[in-house]
Amino acid sequence: MEPSIAQALTPLATCPSCHTDAALTLAALAAGGYWTCARCSHTWDAGRLASAAAYAEWASAREPAAVTV
Repeated sequence: MEPSIAQALTPLATCPSCHTDAALTLAALAAGGYWTCARCSHTWDAGRLASAAAYAEWASAREPAAVTV
């Protein structure tokens, strides 16, 4: 059974750890929903996703540490 057009166009939340799509829409997440990732078992909600996004932005802006051997 193929998904309906509405289902195909409804964006799903994605686990930042393993990049697996959640069985939760972004609208449900914004309304206070949360989910536990089926692949890595991390639990995510809007606040935790915002923290992960802020950390990813901070980490990408950092200069890589110089490695001396």
